[in-house]
Amino acid sequence: MKFKINRSLLTIPAIAICAAFLNGCGPSDVSANDYSQVTARLENQPVKRCINMGSALEAPPGENWGYTIRADDFARIRAAGFDTVRLPVKWSAYTGPGPDYTIDPRFLNYVDGVLESAIHRDVKVIINVHHFNEFNENPAAQEAKLLRIWTQLSEYFRGWPDHLMFEFINEPHFDAVRGGIDEDYKTPKGIARMNRLNAQFMQIIRKDHPSRWVVLGSSQWGSHYPLVHGVNGVKFAPNFDPRVITTFHYYEPLEFTHQDMEFTDYPPYPRKWGTRQDVRAVEKVFDDVAKYRSDNGRNMPVLLGEFGAGTSISTEQRSLYLGVVKRASEKKGMGWCVFDFAGPTFGMFDANTNRWDTGLVNTLMDRR
Repeated sequence: MKFKINRSLLTIPAIAICAAFLNGCGPSDVSANDYSQVTARLENQPVKRCINMGSALEAPPGENWGYTIRADDFARIRAAGFDTVRLPVKWSAYTGPGPDYTIDPRFLNYVDGVLESAIHRDVKVIINVHHFNEFNENPAAQEAKLLRIWTQLSEYFRGWPDHLMFEFINEPHFDAVRGGIDEDYKTPKGIARMNRLNAQFMQIIRKDHPSRWVVLGSSQWGSHYPLVHGVNGVKFAPNFDPRVITTFHYYEPLEFTHQDMEFTDYPPYPRKWGTRQDVRAVEKVFDDVAKYRSDNGRNMPVLLGEFGAGTSISTEQRSLYLGVVKRASEKKGMGWCVFDFAGPTFGMFDANTNRWDTGLVNTLMDRR
């Protein structure tokens, strides 16, 4: 399809945007030298400062997870300083039966409108396949469906602006496939499967999109472990296509970031997070990922695709955690994508009052 964009929507004065959507952008006490160093490290990254828009299109049909995307939210996001959004989409719940697995055209049209709203406001968008639980539980039986979804999306979005990026699948994990077999941590099968499927995905996408940015990760919940450690000598295989971004997620320690949530068993964290040992543990992960990048022979773009701390945690502690992680990422020249915009468990924007948690946003944007 042909994509039409209203260029006038990309030229709203920054001062006007700040006044309208961010309650004022606020001053920065970060020195010009510090800012220029961060900017230089991220200059070649296609995604620099990104926010996930969870709890909307990742919800199953008929369910409300607490947030519905509105067109003006993209202007608010751009005004806050984010250049990209990551849009989790549960495509697997909106397909017909095999072997075609046809995506519901009404849902596809709805997502189309969301993407246009973002791009019209000069916000880049990463779309992915999210919460494909059946694939994680029985990957061999669901591979064909996953690849058919992307064949359709690739054809549909042919010709769209470079603002649109594709991410294959969110957090694949095969630690409990059908029969209770752990293919993720006890054998290298999970990593090997994703290496193979990533290559097949690239063949599909490059037919219609020879130069579109593509985001690839591995198994073990999309963590850094397949990159850094692997299993029995098998690691995430880097793709040397010049328009591929390697991604991983980071929420450690889960006992802190996921405390007091309905879908976890973690009680309130017994202490404040932020000791020197805590900070060093974060930095070590980014040191290891940077070494992986270096060992593979080129300065491949790397994106921290998710990180965050839940809303049950104080703003002070959340801000400290987010600041430490995002600075570790930027120090190594890696873009980041915080979780989450307005969802109930990780959100930092109140969609009812249209107000940000300014403490969190200012930390992420180096404003105080």
